[in-house]
Formats: sequence, C-alpha cells, structure tokens
Amino acid sequence: MVVDADKIAREVVEPGEPALAAIRDRFGDTVFGPDGALDRPALGRVVFGDPEALAALESITHPAIWGRTADRFSAAEAAGTSIGVHDMPLLVEKQMAGGVPPRRRRRHAGAGPAAAARRAAGDARGRGPLAHRCPGHGRAAPCRRRRAPRQQRDA
Repeated sequence: MVVDADKIAREVVEPGEPALAAIRDRFGDTVFGPDGALDRPALGRVVFGDPEALAALESITHPAIWGRTADRFSAAEAAGTSIGVHDMPLLVEKQMAGGVPPRRRRRHAGAGPAAAARRAAGDARGRGPLAHRCPGHGRAAPCRRRRAPRQQRDA
C-alpha cells in the first residue's frame, strides 16, 4: 500500500475542503481561477520567496495532509495491510531524510511536460538551495526501522 503525499496535498485543496476555504481567507481570490478552483501556479508565485506566506500556507495544508495520511494508514492497518510506503517528497525538507542531487531532481522534473519541469525548477528556486533547507544535505541520513509487531516477530 502506498500513501502519496502529493496526491493527498491536491485532495485537501479540492472544492468543498476546509483547507481550500482557509486558503481563500488567507490569500484572497487572486489565487483562484474563474471556476473557483485553486490556481496552484498563482499560489506558488505568492508563497515561494516569501517565508511568511509559505509558513501560512503550510499551517493550513500540513495538518489536513497529516490527518488524511493518518486516516489512510489506519484504514490500511485495519484492513490487514502489513506494509505501507509513505511517498512524501517534502520529507527531505523537513529534515527527516537525505537529499536528491540537483541533477537527478532536474531529470525527474523533466520526465513530464516541459511546463511542469519549468514550474518545478521555479518552485525549487523559490524555496532556496537544498543545503539551506536541509542541514544534513550531502550526508547519509540515519533511517529508523519500525519493528514488526510482537506477534509477527514471534511467529
């Protein structure tokens, strides 16, 4: 089972979601399209390069993302799933893992349409150098292994 944090991040800002209303309250109508949907590139232009605006956005979206993530893992565990993967690109920025070299990030961003690659490059520049966001960048980061439940270890 894979829980994709990027997918959840998009879900929590869909029409009708509380986070979307909070984003409108904080950033106004300029980050919304004519159809009322979030205009992610417009929001990016507002928050990337402005640490206070980015922190405000994260204070809205991160609790919603973490809550939905926890719900997904809880549901998987209740269904008997024994292994789960949390695909979370911002993990490195929250100082939980090592970084991906810039060349590899560019190659990954280039896998999609050219416009997406340009947006990814612009977003990364707006967040600042990886070394500033991740003090451990360039060094191997320790990983914590979660022990299997006792009944699995004793089996």
